[in-house]
Formats: sequence, structure tokens, C-alpha cells
Amino acid sequence: MSLEIEIRGQTAVYSIDGALDAECVAHARELAMDVIATSSGPQVFDGSGVTFMDSSGLGFLVSMFKQSRSCGRPFALAGLRGQPLETLKYLKIDRVVPNFADLEAAMAAVLRED
Repeated sequence: MSLEIEIRGQTAVYSIDGALDAECVAHARELAMDVIATSSGPQVFDGSGVTFMDSSGLGFLVSMFKQSRSCGRPFALAGLRGQPLETLKYLKIDRVVPNFADLEAAMAAVLRED
């Protein structure tokens, strides 16, 4: 699985299809942090293609959120469902990191915040 990044207007949209696990995070972390540090707009992680997430994946999303906020950029999660969403809710991370049902809602929210 690899991290894909698409720039839509000023918003960086990240997506991964499949497992968001230690192996995936090892390849994606540096790229994501570089994009966050050098971009000027909001950041959205589209999790609609994520089928499984372990603690490494969860840490990756929290790191993205923290890095975005430290750079003064809005950040949101979108489209998570199944086990990844349940994990997020169980750990109450959804109370801190904005989480939306779909990409369009997340993009609208971060653009309002920007």
C-alpha cells in the first residue's frame, strides 16, 4: 500500500487503499510530513479505502493532525468506516481530530476553517 497525495485547489488530500499498518506507515510518514510542512493549505486524510488500521496507523494519523496544526493548517479525517472508525471512536480520538463521513464534507469543513 502506498500513500497517494492529490492537491485539490489548496487542499492536500491523502489516501491509502488497504491496510494502514506499520509497513505502510514506514513508507508514508516522511512523504506526508514533507507535504504538510511545505504546503500552504488545509490537509485531509481520505480513509475511505482503509480496510484495517493498527496502532502504527493510528499514530500516523495523530502525527499528521499534530503536524498540520503546528503549521497552522486545518486537518480532517474523512470516510473512515469499519474497524478503523471503531478504533478511532473507542480511543475517543474522534473527539479531538475532526472526522467526517465523506471527503466532500471534510473538505468543506477545512476550507471554512482556513
